Amino acid sequence: MSNIFIKDLENYNIDMKPVAKYVEQATIYIHKATGKPIEECKRLVAAQLKKKDIKNPIVKYNYRNDNGDVTVESTTLTNYIEDNVASNHIVVPSMTAYVHPTVDKSLHATFLEKNIASRNKDKKTAFKYKQEGNAVLHGRYNTLQKSKKIANNSLSGAYASISTILYNPSAHYSLTSTTRTATSIANAITESMVAGNKHFREPEIALNYMLSTIATVDYKTVSDIIDKYGIHKPTTGEVYASIRRSTDLYWTNKEYNKRYIELLDKLDGVERAIILYTNDFYHLRVFNDKLIREFISKLSKKVTGYAANPLKVLNESEEFVLNLIHHICAPDIKGKKVNYKDMVGSHELDALGSTALNVNVTLEAYADLLQAFFRNDVMPVSVAYIRDMLRRVTVLSDTDSTCATYQEWVEWYYGEILFSDGATAVSASVMSVVTQVLEHKLRQYTSNLNVPDDLKDKITYKGEFYWHSMTPMSVAKHYFASVAIQEGNVFAEDDLELKGVNLIASNAPMFVQKITKETIININETITRNEKLSINKYIKIAADLERRILKELKSGNIEVLKMGKIKEANGYKLGPDKSPYINHIFWEEVMSIKYGVIDKPPYSTVKLPTTLKSKRLMNEYIESIEDESLKERFKTYCEKYNKDTIGTFNLPLIIVGEHGIPEDLLPVIDSDRIVFDSLGALYMCLEGIGFFKKEGMKIIDMGY
Repeated sequence: MSNIFIKDLENYNIDMKPVAKYVEQATIYIHKATGKPIEECKRLVAAQLKKKDIKNPIVKYNYRNDNGDVTVESTTLTNYIEDNVASNHIVVPSMTAYVHPTVDKSLHATFLEKNIASRNKDKKTAFKYKQEGNAVLHGRYNTLQKSKKIANNSLSGAYASISTILYNPSAHYSLTSTTRTATSIANAITESMVAGNKHFREPEIALNYMLSTIATVDYKTVSDIIDKYGIHKPTTGEVYASIRRSTDLYWTNKEYNKRYIELLDKLDGVERAIILYTNDFYHLRVFNDKLIREFISKLSKKVTGYAANPLKVLNESEEFVLNLIHHICAPDIKGKKVNYKDMVGSHELDALGSTALNVNVTLEAYADLLQAFFRNDVMPVSVAYIRDMLRRVTVLSDTDSTCATYQEWVEWYYGEILFSDGATAVSASVMSVVTQVLEHKLRQYTSNLNVPDDLKDKITYKGEFYWHSMTPMSVAKHYFASVAIQEGNVFAEDDLELKGVNLIASNAPMFVQKITKETIININETITRNEKLSINKYIKIAADLERRILKELKSGNIEVLKMGKIKEANGYKLGPDKSPYINHIFWEEVMSIKYGVIDKPPYSTVKLPTTLKSKRLMNEYIESIEDESLKERFKTYCEKYNKDTIGTFNLPLIIVGEHGIPEDLLPVIDSDRIVFDSLGALYMCLEGIGFFKKEGMKIIDMGY
């Protein structure tokens, strides 16, 4: 059962001819705008190119010969591209060129190839034990796969680090640019397919996109598909509105808007359909609701009793099909270890096999439609500037991932937002189409890099996680999510996904961490039950914690304080009075007489932030100390060690833990800072659901 979204590997070829493409598209523009014959327009473009003083940038590059010697060379940009293509080199997005692996294969590539395969094996084993409920073995293999991931990723860092024998800056740029380009393509395709959103950041880009699309997509193929399925031929206004849907996010320009309309008026219905529907599942749905609803209904349907040999169907199906049917049949395999061979003769295998057959048959039935609009050579625009793109559905993206919401598609299909089994099947069906269109685009991408056929699938995307809900934070790379399915494994209960150091490695008091986690889980569960969140409920939780922390501080409870450590004096590069060791000196010379003597470090400490941020505040505090002996020792200490401020007291844990915070220090405790540090993660969660407290104020200061 072949994948209808991608072509055979030999049909993907390198295509790096920017000048020829420009001539082709400029010719079409003049032809459409003037009505002159195509050949006459082509001659006109060629003549203008000869007249114009068009700059072909000069590039300077390091050339390494067979002996490893490096010389600095220069040439024009087009010659650089053409020469490397002619030499059959690999050319990465950073424009570094490499000897083709068929000539000389990198040792690092061999290492990565083996380690990636080993990591994937450990990941599958970890999933197996997770589903079996074996926490010990799941933890073991999950740790193994994570360590191998770190080893794989460490190469990039080593290339950029001058202190390692692997130091090779161009290799670092090659790795990062190759990966980021793949992710940028994933972002752009997802936005275009799911939401009809293109990165038209400048007026010229939108015009170029229209010309490129009608120059690239086969007219007759689309015309035949329109006739076969009765697809709506869009008007100028409808296509113009789709363009404005993307351009209005960035700019408005009356002159260019007029040019768009003039061009669209000169096109026929098929050409306008090519512009509107190419790589755009969203607009194909908007103007052909009945057709796409019928397709999604068939694709997302759970089927039983359809496959005569379910195991054979499953073994012959593509991986993305297996992933999809696990979402569709999620109720049947929830919390179960799925091994097709062990399930022969079961109801579950019948459902999986029959549903897989139905998915394959449905995709084959609509193959010509999907291929006409989605299996083309039109690549997304502005991927080099993707970080500036305004997203409609991409909720998260990192170096190697793209996470999108299919909520709007579920709402379209059911008329409301649901978290039902059917909603899972619908969203997974749309996601499967998108990931396979992306698979095709990544093959185009690797072909343009000149990657050999047997390695083109090394850059690929798959549906790894299915989240019922996901809440992004205002701090980068922080979010929490409710994981229902991971790589086809349907969890018995939603798993909690936490990302970001402030959520995972918080050093807040344990009772705060516990309540923060409970709050996150409650938010996830409330959303999944399709209930509205009560913002006041969660604000009150945070406000009550603020009050509790202040109360604990006033009573001298150190549970709300952070821990630290003081090492031996020779454990610091700087002298005792210029390193953290000064905290021991402070206790010994100022506090010990009244509050207890402590042995020499090392020992653990309690960190007590203070309000002593200026010399004035320090002097006022010292003068306010009622114990005259302590006051004099404090003054002597400050003069001896030139201390105008003390931001944090590091107090011996063994003493403070037994006797509490010294009462003489209580007046200068920075209680606000302790509250803010303790509740940082919870404040972020509140921001994720729409509540932002005022800067520098506690929630209770705002009247809660």
